[in-house]
Amino acid sequence: MKLMLTRKKRRRILFESLKLSVYKMKHKQLLENLNTLEWIVFLDSERRIMDSKALRKRIFYGGVEHGLRKEAYDSTFAEQEYLATVKRSEYEIIKSQWQNISATQARWFTKFRERGGLIEKDIVMVLPIHFSESFNSFSVRSDRSVSYFDGDDNPHVGCLLDVLLTYSFYNFDLGYCQGMSDFLSPILFVMEDDSESFWCFVAHLLS
Repeated sequence: MKLMLTRKKRRRILFESLKLSVYKMKHKQLLENLNTLEWIVFLDSERRIMDSKALRKRIFYGGVEHGLRKEAYDSTFAEQEYLATVKRSEYEIIKSQWQNISATQARWFTKFRERGGLIEKDIVMVLPIHFSESFNSFSVRSDRSVSYFDGDDNPHVGCLLDVLLTYSFYNFDLGYCQGMSDFLSPILFVMEDDSESFWCFVAHLLS
């Protein structure tokens, strides 16, 4: 999405948008969600946010369209692409630690089985054979009533499981606590990417 505007047009749209926002805020009217056209007004030629204070105020009073939520970074597009590549590599290395555990290893890895069982109970996932042999019963969580996580063999549910298991290896002392899936679910819904969701989840738990 590389939509460019002239400086003069950008200023005019920004002025009109802020003027309308100020009017609605004074009259306690709800603003519409920040859309793509208005979003690019806040960016310079390298897609860096120019006025973060005004942008935060605009989003606070009106929200932001779903598709734009994961783009609100105060950095250039090139910086975002580089960081995403580096963090994707880090995520895959951590993820491979539990993916490469064999069925025999899993039977002797008590802590791994216990944590996998807790995650399974929270998100209700049909696991690979050597996992399901060790993990126990199912229970229904509220997330499965949401269409994004609904249905059999839902890839989003599989992604949820992957991220939570990966986190349990990233922070082995903490592992998994009941309710973590409830924190991760909306992050995954917004980011729509397992690596980006993982690092957002990490930052959220550290905040």
